[in-house]
Amino acid sequence: MKLYFARDPVGNFGDDLNPWLWSRLIPQLLDDNAAELFIGIGTILNTSIGEEIPRQPLKVVFGAGAGYGLMPPIDHRWKFYCVRGPLTAKAAKLPLDCAITDPAILVKSLIESPESTTQGVAFMPHHATALRLAAEQIDLHAVCQTAGVRYIDPCGDVDISLLSIRRSSLLITEALHGAVVADALRIPWIPVRIYEHILAFKWRDWCASLGFEYRPHAASLLTSDDPGKHLVRFLRRRAESDYGILSPDRIIAEAEVRLKQRLEQLVVDFCGTTRGAHHECLGRATETGAAASKGYDPSSHSVTFAQQQEYRHWWKQYQCAAKHLLALVPPGDRLILVDDGALGCEFSQSHRPLALIEKNGLAWGPPSNDEHAIRELERHRQLGANYMVFAWTCFWWLDHYVGLNKHLRANFACVEESDCLVVFDLQSLTNRAPG
Repeated sequence: MKLYFARDPVGNFGDDLNPWLWSRLIPQLLDDNAAELFIGIGTILNTSIGEEIPRQPLKVVFGAGAGYGLMPPIDHRWKFYCVRGPLTAKAAKLPLDCAITDPAILVKSLIESPESTTQGVAFMPHHATALRLAAEQIDLHAVCQTAGVRYIDPCGDVDISLLSIRRSSLLITEALHGAVVADALRIPWIPVRIYEHILAFKWRDWCASLGFEYRPHAASLLTSDDPGKHLVRFLRRRAESDYGILSPDRIIAEAEVRLKQRLEQLVVDFCGTTRGAHHECLGRATETGAAASKGYDPSSHSVTFAQQQEYRHWWKQYQCAAKHLLALVPPGDRLILVDDGALGCEFSQSHRPLALIEKNGLAWGPPSNDEHAIRELERHRQLGANYMVFAWTCFWWLDHYVGLNKHLRANFACVEESDCLVVFDLQSLTNRAPG
């Protein structure tokens, strides 16, 4: 079975965890036989990468996630053991019990517990942010040194990155798998967003698997006259805060046990045995997870009741928006979707969602100003976009981009305006009341 994952020529911590983790956990399964593909860590269940996945081989999915585009066609040549979270399960039309969590939490069974003496707060940006800041001649090493935090290179060596995370007392992270690994090692973490290219869908998918909501601190560098100094202040404020997230001990322990059980089943299915060092490793991790689950102390529950209520509210909004939009927008129609990643995969099979601002086919954050927004809106409309949709997660656009809001309301019919959606019909030039 051949390991299949996204390969970035400059390196990407999350993707590069694949050979590090699976070569240790399931070495007897992996070889160069391309007739069977093992798809593990990463947001790889999409057409952006899925077009490159050969159709003929059997695809064995263990923990991968959806996002960045349409789901690939699913047929008898796909075998799912688990996926990253409930949003991926829904997009792939899988039963909810297939959504366990990101399998990168399994690093916990392969590396030592965090050291008693730490090296303080660390920062791991998204790999695209690191490259973008480098292109803008902003030295992240110098920024972090000035802010009083350690820099963890998201494009660097996996072993070094894992050691750096393990030695941290707090991780400020824009990289999803920085958070996943820190959470597995029980190191508090703070989610941040330096630029708007971060796909919120994958974060929400993983957070939902552990029962809490993704609420990043935004740096807003696009509006800063001096991004370097702004980033120093931003990181310093995060480092000085006493706020850090951890999933509940019981929930992540149970997720670890379930992943180990599914992995054992996968080995049995393809090798017919779980003997040897692999079985011993799985056994130790399962015992550790079970012990943590039994010893769970409610007073150590890191996700508060209020946070759980917030997630339930988000999920209710998601279901409401999905229901209304599917009923409102005909299948096959092109729509400009402003949703911060909340709804994209819900419509990937039946509709053609577009980002207002794109770069190389990917969503590229909000526009720089009203003129930029209106220019891109008209470009999409001339290319056949029929609707512009704002999900509740991006209602702030309508307040911030006053000119865009006025342009839409003056020229197009607002056919839906509720607490979860605002929808404009871009082919109707007569403004009318919602309904």
